[in-house]
Amino acid sequence: MRVPVVKEEKTKNMVDEAAFIECLDYPNPKVQVTVLIQIVKGNISNAEVVFKLIELSKCRNEEIHKVFGKDTIGHYSIAALQVLNTYESTRAFEDIMSELEEGEQNIIKRIVRNFNM
Repeated sequence: MRVPVVKEEKTKNMVDEAAFIECLDYPNPKVQVTVLIQIVKGNISNAEVVFKLIELSKCRNEEIHKVFGKDTIGHYSIAALQVLNTYESTRAFEDIMSELEEGEQNIIKRIVRNFNM
């Protein structure tokens, strides 16, 4: 599977958003995080991407969805919702964060800071 890269796609004046969504379905959290980084980097924030991030936000089981340390694909998805900064993504981010414990909120806040670097 080839993960789309925003930089390469932008030189062609087109971004295949469907390819990013398809890659988010790949059952490997490290591949999914790579795709999330590209989505944030390219500010790809259409309704399908936001929906997929909300769906992935539920994947926070450290045994199954672990990326690094205690970070899961769900944490990265929630952070991406904040960084994309659309009305829909920000609203979803706030709804999800209000239901989480402080420990998970801190993980997500750290990831948001890293995305913004």
